[in-house]
Amino acid sequence: MSIYVRKVRSNDVIEISNILNEIIVEGGKTLNNNTMTPQEFEKVYFKSQFALCGHVAIQAKSIIGFQLLEWSDPNWAGVDKLPSDWGLISTYIKKMLDGLVLGSSCFTLLNYMQVKHT
Repeated sequence: MSIYVRKVRSNDVIEISNILNEIIVEGGKTLNNNTMTPQEFEKVYFKSQFALCGHVAIQAKSIIGFQLLEWSDPNWAGVDKLPSDWGLISTYIKKMLDGLVLGSSCFTLLNYMQVKHT
């Protein structure tokens, strides 16, 4: 089944925040530790001063993953501080209904979703 990628739309926020929340609840796969409401998710990832863009991967009319691009925070006080003119790409893939992740298709999807900002 084919996968296509498009820009995130406002009506995607609930579905993609659910994908991230499932990953957070599972644990150990993201730096995020706290689940977010769709409104919190939208504020953090799409309405912050660092947000650039987001894309979703769709298969059979369902969002199976998403990718966010944002500028690095010049005031970041944590480890691994990056220059302020660097972008951060975050990619999240939904666990499939049969309990399997995308497996080898994941690499293809990640490469397909890469966003280049010039």
